[in-house]
Amino acid sequence: MQTQNITIAGKQFVVSSPYVEGELGRPLTAGEAHTLNQTRHENIRNNFAKKVKEAKDGEDLQPLISKYDEDYEFGVRGEGGGVSRDPIEVEARGLARAAIKAKLAEKKISADAKAVNTAIETLLASPKGEKFREVAKQRVEEKQRIAQAASAEMGDVLSDIQPDVAAA
Repeated sequence: MQTQNITIAGKQFVVSSPYVEGELGRPLTAGEAHTLNQTRHENIRNNFAKKVKEAKDGEDLQPLISKYDEDYEFGVRGEGGGVSRDPIEVEARGLARAAIKAKLAEKKISADAKAVNTAIETLLASPKGEKFREVAKQRVEEKQRIAQAASAEMGDVLSDIQPDVAAA
């Protein structure tokens, strides 16, 4: 597998570039492979920028980034280490966050992110959490159906995209 050095907060890290021309069940153009790899690298960079900036001098983050790189999946949100990347769990958290924020607004209470995240964890750990996961599962399945239908109708929309040599 090919690798590439990327810069995160001024420091160099090695990540994989798993997409190559001619794969993914149909011919993958060089432009598509480049775009997928570039987006993947940007996502990894964005998810680790804060952690790298806060790292102590001499702290080796490459093993942590390598593990994240190894487990990385497109379309699944998560922070560098720690946050679930299960799409149903991510959606359930979003639903819980919206419900908590609505309740806070209703009661005219402001809360910091840490308090909201704690409330999300408490809500999802309660019996009510399963209701959020049921709705989340339905939403994720619907999103997947829509994406599959749209993908089938798009054709080769990436065929005219040329690799951005400067970004590579």
